[in-house]
Amino acid sequence: MLNGVDFPTSAWIPGEWADGTMKPKLPERIVPGTYVVQLTVTDAYGAQLGAWDAAGTFQGVRVPLGDVDITTPAEPAGPAACTEGRTLAAGPFTACISDLPPQAIPSGDTLTLALIWSSITAPETEYRTRWRLSGSSDPVALEQITDLCTYATSRWRAGDSFKIRYDLRIDPALQAGLYRLTLNVLTPDGRPLWTEDKDLLGIEITSRDRLFELPAGISHPLELTLGATVHLRGFDLPGISAEGETRTVNVQPGDTLPLTLYWQADGPTELNYTVFVHLVGPDGRLHGQSDRFPVGGRAPTTSWAPDQVIVDEIPLSVVADAPAGSYHIAVGMYDATSGGRLPITDVSGQAIPDDQAVLPVEITVTGSGP
Repeated sequence: MLNGVDFPTSAWIPGEWADGTMKPKLPERIVPGTYVVQLTVTDAYGAQLGAWDAAGTFQGVRVPLGDVDITTPAEPAGPAACTEGRTLAAGPFTACISDLPPQAIPSGDTLTLALIWSSITAPETEYRTRWRLSGSSDPVALEQITDLCTYATSRWRAGDSFKIRYDLRIDPALQAGLYRLTLNVLTPDGRPLWTEDKDLLGIEITSRDRLFELPAGISHPLELTLGATVHLRGFDLPGISAEGETRTVNVQPGDTLPLTLYWQADGPTELNYTVFVHLVGPDGRLHGQSDRFPVGGRAPTTSWAPDQVIVDEIPLSVVADAPAGSYHIAVGMYDATSGGRLPITDVSGQAIPDDQAVLPVEITVTGSGP
């Protein structure tokens, strides 16, 4: 916005500035607490634009602007209107359960549910929720216990009502099949308020293709560890010629390098990491890069099972105007939200500089771009 008139970015001139005033409305029944205000800029197709600081360091796609404290409303909101038959009573609470259709969740993904909890009387103590998945052959295939609310229930007043979101991680080791999701409320000493768990909805866990043995004949084995659970076991890059200790690949501007990375996991990661592959030129600048989730998004790191092997084929294009000279390829992982990279260590436990692994191959660009 410029002078109160819509001024699209496509009309901006270098050096100009524009003010924008936004007044986001707080969600109804928002849980009290401290929240981070973040800014994300997208293009017309919804792709999120990255942010860099003055030193050129990537800061992710969500720029933190500051914190805001959300306090309890002056007066309790009172119980929420709820579809008939979808209200559950538990001790001092009632819960309004959305009428959800059966869910299909890929193995290792997260199921997100939102419940509106209201207090009939002041709880005066801390309560937790217990979520379970039960299958035909296993009454407790998966269990997750969480606080009923991030805002301590001991601080609730009679009539308080908040919409609370729960993220339930599906264990990658859980077998594919049909399950029922059930809920119970636990007192501070772990006693359930309901004699039997309440059945909420049906869930189908769908399988992912998984490989648990490294392919034979990886041309360039490696032993690098990223963070606590990710290992880079090697890579393939066709077209390599070896002369003594030097491995080289000759390419021209506009060519594509068919790189394959071999990852192995000790288990799922807490965050969903992006793989970056940078083609760094003799001038220290990037002349080709790929930033994407593993296997084109089909194998997010949060879904990896213990000992799983991930074969990640990454076409790395050389930009058309790449200057002639000697290049190298740098590889790593980062959190796209914050820009933070996973630290990398070698087989002896030594940290790799800049949290990026330089592959032991020299890329020679012959000729030059236009």
